[in-house]
Amino acid sequence: MRFNRIFWKIFTAIWLVNVLVVVCVVWVISSGHLRERMAHKHAIQVERLAEQLIARYERGSPVKNGRSAALKKIYRRYNIPPEVLITITNLQGSTIYSGHKRFNDSVTHKKRLLTLIIESEKGERYRVHYLPIKTPHSIGLALRDILSAQLLLMLVASAFLSALISWGITQPLKHLQLFSRRYQPAGTSLSIDQKLLRRGDELGDLARDIARMTAQVDAAFSAQEDLLHDVSHELRAPLARLQVGVALAELAAPNNAAIAKMHTQCERMNALIQRILEYSRLQSATQASAQCAAFEEPNTKTIAPINLQTLLVQVADDITFEFSDTVVSVYGNDHPAHVRGDPNLLQSALENLMRNACKHTPPKTPVELHLTHGDKTWQLTVRDYGPGVTEDPNNLLKPFYRAGGQMHTEGFGLGLSIAARAIKALGGTLVLTNHPEGGLEATINLPKG
Repeated sequence: MRFNRIFWKIFTAIWLVNVLVVVCVVWVISSGHLRERMAHKHAIQVERLAEQLIARYERGSPVKNGRSAALKKIYRRYNIPPEVLITITNLQGSTIYSGHKRFNDSVTHKKRLLTLIIESEKGERYRVHYLPIKTPHSIGLALRDILSAQLLLMLVASAFLSALISWGITQPLKHLQLFSRRYQPAGTSLSIDQKLLRRGDELGDLARDIARMTAQVDAAFSAQEDLLHDVSHELRAPLARLQVGVALAELAAPNNAAIAKMHTQCERMNALIQRILEYSRLQSATQASAQCAAFEEPNTKTIAPINLQTLLVQVADDITFEFSDTVVSVYGNDHPAHVRGDPNLLQSALENLMRNACKHTPPKTPVELHLTHGDKTWQLTVRDYGPGVTEDPNNLLKPFYRAGGQMHTEGFGLGLSIAARAIKALGGTLVLTNHPEGGLEATINLPKG
C-alpha cells in the first residue's frame, strides 16, 4: 500500500480538517460548560464560607482577617480551597470581614468583583464580595470533557465521508491512467467509460480531452501507415518496370557501365523500400511489446523458446556464405542458453549487426560473436576489428544516421536502428562501444527465459 498516492493525500487532508473542526467545536462548547460549572462550584464555596463567617460573627466570635487558625479550620472542614477570598459587609456598608491581603491587592488592581447577598439565620442580610475564578485553559481537561460516544461517531462519519470523496476523485483518474497505459495508436479497442465522458465536472472535461487526443493520434498514425504503404507500393510498381527495362538494356549492351550503374541504383532503391517497411513493422512490434510488458501480459503469438547456441551457429553460417572473405568466429557458453521471444526478430537483429561488422572490417579479418551469461541476462557481443567511430557509437542506432555525416554511402542508416528496435521488442538492450584494442563492439543483453 503506497501512502503517497493521491487517494491517501485527499483522504488525510479532508479527514484531518473534519477532525479539527469537530474537535474545535466540541472544545468551544465544552469550555463554556466547564467555565459555567467551575463558576457555579466557586459560588457555592463562597456562599458556604460566607455563611460560616457570618454565623461566627453573629455568635460573637468573629474570625480575624488573614490566615487565622479558625479560618484554616473552616477551609479544611468544608473542603474550600484557600484561593477562595471574600469580604463581607452588612447592608449599611459596615465591614464585618475584610478578607486576606491578597484579596485587597486584587481589588487595588481593579479586578472585577462579584457580589452575593446572604441572609443569616437571624434574618440579617449581608453583602459578600468575591473575585471570579480563573478558568484554567487545560487541554487535558477539555479532552476528558469532550471524549464521548458522540465524538467517536462524528470522527467515524468524517472518515467515511473523506474516503467517499477521495474514492470519487481517484477512481476516474485511475480509469484514465489504465486507459493511457493500455492505449496503442490504431491498435487497441479500448475506450473511455461513457459514464466518465458524460460527467459535467473537470474529470469529465479531462476524459473528453483525452478521448479527443487519442482520436487525433489514431487518425495521424493510420494516415502515416497508409501513406508509407501507398508510397512503397507506388514506388515499387515503376521500380519493377524500370528494373525490367534495365535488364533488357543490359542484355542488348552487357558491358555498358551506365546501364550497370542504373541496375545498381534500382537494387539500392528496392533495398531501401524494404528497409523502411521492415523498420515500420519493428516499430509497431516494439510498441506492442512495451504495452504487454507494462501489464506483464506476454505476446503469445510471437513468443517461443530460443536456443542461443543454435541460433548463433546459424547466423554465423549465413554471414560466412554472404561474406566469404570474412572470418566469423563464434564463442559460445558451455551451459545451455535459452531465452523467450520472437526468433525471427533476434535473428534479424544479429544479422544486421554482423553485416554492419563485415562491411566495416578489412578483408580476411575476423568478426567475433561471443555468448556469456550474467545473473539474470544472457549477453551477446558482436565485435569487429575495423576502424571504429570517432563520435558516440550509440548515435548509429538512430534511423538514417551516418557516421561522420556521410550521406552518400553504401548503407541507408537503417540497419543498426532496425537491430535496436528488434532487441527492444524482445525486452533487451543494445549498446555500441569502441573496443579499447580497436573496432566496434555491439553488446546485447537479453533476459533469461
